[in-house]
Parts: sequence; C-alpha cells; structure tokens
Amino acid sequence: MSEDSLLSQLCNICHINTPKYRCPRCSIRTCSLPCTRKHKTWSSCTGVRDPAAYLTRSQLATEVSFDRDFNFITGIERSLERAERDAENRGIELEHEYMLKTTAENGGKKRKRGDKNANAAPRMVKGELGFVRAAAEAGVKLVRAPGGLSRRKMNHSRVHPKHKCLNWSVEWIVPATGQTIVRPCLETTPLKEAYDRVFPISNSDRNNIPTDEQQSSTEKANNSHRNVYLYLHRHRAATINIVLVPLEPSATLRDVLRGKSVLEFPSIFVLKGDLRQLETDTEGGVAMSGVSGKRRFILEEVYLKDRPGEVEDEDENSGNGDEEEEDYTSSEGSSSEESSDEDESEDGNENEDEAEVAAGRNETQDESLVDHSVILP
Repeated sequence: MSEDSLLSQLCNICHINTPKYRCPRCSIRTCSLPCTRKHKTWSSCTGVRDPAAYLTRSQLATEVSFDRDFNFITGIERSLERAERDAENRGIELEHEYMLKTTAENGGKKRKRGDKNANAAPRMVKGELGFVRAAAEAGVKLVRAPGGLSRRKMNHSRVHPKHKCLNWSVEWIVPATGQTIVRPCLETTPLKEAYDRVFPISNSDRNNIPTDEQQSSTEKANNSHRNVYLYLHRHRAATINIVLVPLEPSATLRDVLRGKSVLEFPSIFVLKGDLRQLETDTEGGVAMSGVSGKRRFILEEVYLKDRPGEVEDEDENSGNGDEEEEDYTSSEGSSSEESSDEDESEDGNENEDEAEVAAGRNETQDESLVDHSVILP
C-alpha cells in the first residue's frame, strides 16, 4: 500500500487494509470478517439494512433500491406465512376477520379456519365480508371470481355506511356503441335514475323530452325509458347466446336482484329494441348490432322453456343464503375499497358435460366484456 493513502480510504476498524465490505446498516467500511464482527460489537450494530432510512430521489430511482424494497415486502409476507404455519403446527388458533363468521344458527359461535368449509372461501379485505353477508340477506346468489381476475378486482360493491344498504358496482353495457361502464349504484335507487346518472341527457335533447305525465304513460305502456330498454344479464346459461331478463325502469336493484345469481356484480344491457315484441316474430333469439359471431339475445323465459330443471335448481339454491364459490378457490382478494355518497344449475338429468362446457364459455365471455370496460370515478 502506498504511503500517501489517506486514513479515510482504509478500513474503519483496523486502519491498515483497504476496505472490501460495507455495513448495510450504517455504511461502515471494513476489510475482513474479524473487523466486521468488531464493528458490530463496538457499535451494537445489527448489520441489517434499515428499510425506513432516508434516501434521495436519485438513490430511489435505481434498480438496487427497487430490489431492496421488493425483497423487504416479500420478506414480510414470508415471515407471516411461516409464523402462521408454525402456529398451526403448535395447535394455536388464529382469529382474523376473514376467518370468522357469526351466524344466528350457531348462536353467535365463530367459525374459524379449521372448520369444514373454511378452505373453500377466499380471503376477504375490509368491508368485503359485510358485503357478502348483506347480499345473502337480500336474496342475491353471489358467485365469486378468483382474486386474480379483473372482474374480482373491479368489484367495489360494499355496504354504504351512511345509507345502511348495499352499494353495488353495476356494469352498463351498450352493444350498439360497444360502450361498457362500471359505476356504483345504491340498491334503493330506481334503475331509470341510475341510468340518467350514467348517461346524462344533453342540453339539445332535454327540450325534446315529453312532460312527466306523457313520459310516465309511455313508459308504463312499453316499459322503456328514454327510448331504451334495460335487461339484466343471466351469466350462468348453457348456451352461447346472451340470456337477458327484462327490467322495469321504475324498479330498484333490490327488487330485480332478489333471487337472481350474479357474477361479482350485476350487468345491465341497454338495448333500443323490445325483445318481448321481437321474440314473437323471431325464432332462436334476436340478433342486434354489437354482438359478434352467432351470439344472439334471448329472453330468460324463452331459454327456460326447454330447461325446466334449471328453474327447479334455482328455486332450491335461492333459499340458500351462503356464498356460492363453485370452482373458484383463490386465496387472494382485491385490495381496493370504494365508498360513494352517490344515491345509488344447469339441468341435472341430461347433458351435464355440455352444460359445464357452455357455462365455462359464458364465464369467458363475461371476462371479455370486463377487460374493455371503463371505470368512472
């Protein structure tokens, strides 16, 4: 070593050799393992990097800094999983919000993770458990999607803290324009009011709107609102066609969803034609713009004519207030939460394999609609 070497360029412990190592905790430079151990003893240093230490913007905008933060987060996750497994091996019962469920049938007894059906339910985030229970109490058959799918992530339905009712995320689909919008809507809000909020009337069209008396009489006659018809999408159907349920514009979500099955949140189609009138002149459904291939719109009553077994299965399952999981066994849920102040079976006796294939195809079709949707604030 040259004699003109500065003292600051040598090992901070022995001041003899050139340093090779740097302490992640306090950045002290050492030349060997003995010097590193002396440093930890003298300074009471752990040698572990402080994740909360201040870094400048230039230091943060590096791959090394990004890797450190990522390793820190994954390290916490591994520690929690390791501690949970260790607790289970020791027979210690862990009580988390997503592992507990209080029911009136068991007298308030808490159901824990070790119960029979505990492994079938994915973990829930804050507010999601209350939403699932409220949906079951409202008579809605809620089908959950895996946590990694976009439809699960887009579902911000919760119990509104102010109005004490369900605040659904509603998907509005306009096949004529290819537009898909997801907006929150209270279950007590009439559908026509919710439609007006999502699709406001322009100033030019406002003058052409008839009076309230004329409009109400017209809507009662043809169940339309602003010359459009609203239909609820039946997501579980053993057909490639889109099965729709006619909706009254004056009805609320609470009324139309009672006894129905929805995939995460309801989907409402906005059509310019009345399917009930067109079905009388058309067999096999109605083809409209915005639907590609051989898919057609058909009414639920037409779909169920040749499938009476599905009606019986729905009646039996509608009385079951438990959340339906089917084949969905994901253990992760979405982490977003939205609070809005806006006033808003296939046949078991025949063709079971064909029904399962068609049901899976419909779930894929539902995902294709959501991937191109627009969420407005």
